[in-house]
Amino acid sequence: MKIRFMRPYLSIPLSLLLLILSCSIAGAQSGRRAPKPLSPTSPTQPPKEPEPQQPAAQARPAVKEQTLIVGMDGASWSLNIPLYMSDAVMSGFIERFRGLATIGINTVKNMNRKDANNRAKKETESFVVLLELGTDDMSGASLGRVNPDDLIVSYTIFSPVTGKIKDQGRVYVRSYRGVLGGRIPTGRTGDVQLNGAGRETASRVISALHLGGLTIPR
Repeated sequence: MKIRFMRPYLSIPLSLLLLILSCSIAGAQSGRRAPKPLSPTSPTQPPKEPEPQQPAAQARPAVKEQTLIVGMDGASWSLNIPLYMSDAVMSGFIERFRGLATIGINTVKNMNRKDANNRAKKETESFVVLLELGTDDMSGASLGRVNPDDLIVSYTIFSPVTGKIKDQGRVYVRSYRGVLGGRIPTGRTGDVQLNGAGRETASRVISALHLGGLTIPR
């Protein structure tokens, strides 16, 4: 009896066998995952200390407004001193305080010394300033001969609550003269001098009430 050996695989090309073998090897290797590399251990950092808190900026307290009660004695009107002269003095006085937001001026017409004293006693914080316009020689004024160079602005400051006199003084009205000694012309006789005397009076009131720490325009 003869035995035949079947060789079916011998008819497969060698290149095909190599392709099948390589695919099987690649599939086996794909099933294995490469181990992840170990990450280097980071050094332990100490906990951060809390930063000191900056103190909150304290808001500056608002400066309280101060009010001055200012009155002009009307006695000068009966001495034949024209009303515009008193107005020029008061205008210069008020002008000195312009630009000062912390100081307010409350004007009162026709105030005499008794009125000023009584008004001050009724006030709790405000000073009362009385202005008086006159001359050294009141006889000349009574006769109608008023020279602005002879006029004097008197001021008296009354303290609140007590009505006591805080300060008082006089400011002489002087004429402004040019280089050659001639008087500088003005719209009306003495307007410039009277206005300047009012400003000077206000400066003395500011000094007496210790308001010089403020920036006061001149």
